[in-house]
Amino acid sequence: MAKTRSPEPNAILIHYDFYQQVSHFSDAQVGALVRMMLAYAISDRLPALSADEAVNTAFHFLRPQLDADKARYIARCNTNAKIASERVARQRAAKALAEDSGIIDELIKSARS
Repeated sequence: MAKTRSPEPNAILIHYDFYQQVSHFSDAQVGALVRMMLAYAISDRLPALSADEAVNTAFHFLRPQLDADKARYIARCNTNAKIASERVARQRAAKALAEDSGIIDELIKSARS
């Protein structure tokens, strides 16, 4: 089987408990935090620190969730790819068997004639 590159998510999940963690933040702080989360998710590198220490601390606590979500996504994609590959292999085998069966049927018909 040909190796394919690992799937990369094109989104991040924002869990409901995120709201509780930042409910006391200003809109500007939430925006800065979301920007950090997106920068991290896109680049896989730690983003530049914010001037606001509260935003940096919140990111520090949210980063493991981003990593776990990405790992779950990749695992799910790999599972789906494996299932699809197995399904295609079964379909090809069934098609080959049907073609072989058709050839055998034709041989039997021609032998009877």
